[in-house]
Amino acid sequence: MAAVPPIIEDRIRIDFPPPLRDADLDLADVEALRLVLYGGSVIDWHRLSFADRDRVRRFLRTNGFDVDDRRDAARLRYLHQEAMAYLRRHFSFRFSRVVSSPESVEDLFLVASQRGRFNRNQLLACVVLKTMHVIQHLEARELLHEVAVSEASLFSALEKRLHQFGREVMAAGLPVVHFYGSRKSRDSMVTKLFSKKDSTAAAILDRLRFRIVTETRDDIVTVLAYLLRYVFPWNHVRAGQASNNLVQLRRFVEERDELRPLLDQVQADVGVEVPDGPDLENEFSGRTYRMINFILDVPLELDDVVGAEVLDRLEKRGRVVYVLVEFQIVDQECAYLNEQGENSHANYKRRQRQKVEDRLKWGQLREHLKRQRAAAQRAAEGPEEG
Repeated sequence: MAAVPPIIEDRIRIDFPPPLRDADLDLADVEALRLVLYGGSVIDWHRLSFADRDRVRRFLRTNGFDVDDRRDAARLRYLHQEAMAYLRRHFSFRFSRVVSSPESVEDLFLVASQRGRFNRNQLLACVVLKTMHVIQHLEARELLHEVAVSEASLFSALEKRLHQFGREVMAAGLPVVHFYGSRKSRDSMVTKLFSKKDSTAAAILDRLRFRIVTETRDDIVTVLAYLLRYVFPWNHVRAGQASNNLVQLRRFVEERDELRPLLDQVQADVGVEVPDGPDLENEFSGRTYRMINFILDVPLELDDVVGAEVLDRLEKRGRVVYVLVEFQIVDQECAYLNEQGENSHANYKRRQRQKVEDRLKWGQLREHLKRQRAAAQRAAEGPEEG
């Protein structure tokens, strides 16, 4: 396998704006935050919240599409056509021209963001965009199988890109003290598979991990909102794979006069927000361990990995593939506390290794024997007096 070609810095450079203030957050930010913090699925949405064409373009940019690039514009038109063909084959939706033949795909996002009374065009624009989303992801997976590129090459290219983004957002003044990535070692992956019921390699979703440490706890929401605007494709969060026991978004919004009206505008009952505590708990973490983490399918343009001639042969498939990345966000005080006492990484690994050792030696036998002893003890004690 040939070495990974260097990333062309100018091609992926983005002029990042200054950090967001609390008052800068809008409805689109709050919706994206809810999705990522609580692990929902964009397929369950019934409305978008893009205020203008610039916001749509920024969103497409985080998804690997530059609408000013003829290849990306053609790819978006193709996805729209494929989505329409699929929907017409299998459903009886009646589409108006504003949905079936928009002047640009950007217009479709704006139609899907319209508000007010029931609007059939708005609803069907969402239907089409959801279908485009699924087809893009499916064909990106097929593209990955058709291109002779190793997983290590994909990881290297994406690590380099995300590290560059980290340097640029910190240079823009974001209150971030660390933005760094790491990969799971082979031994760590073997141990993790032994500790999980689903002992297949596909069960490991965090082979590549990035950690972001903010200056203070109060910075976390606005930092994450900023990253979701300019860096992370929030629509590709893995449903059911988020853990958050560090911030409560609803409380954050309720406590700010300028943001509180947004609570009446968010999509009703999207089934992801919880009042307190994490959605997923790691059985090996300490009881007071605090962290936000979520899994994203991060888009990677294959221009960074393979030659242009390869992509030209596979032009119909596009040039974007997806790499699973776990992102962790924590403030620096909490990061320090997470390494103390029972929360420390050493104790985490000790508890994990103990579970693996028990499973390797005993399997289900130990639990079976425990149940037998408990049943025998209950029988010896006799029936309870009524």
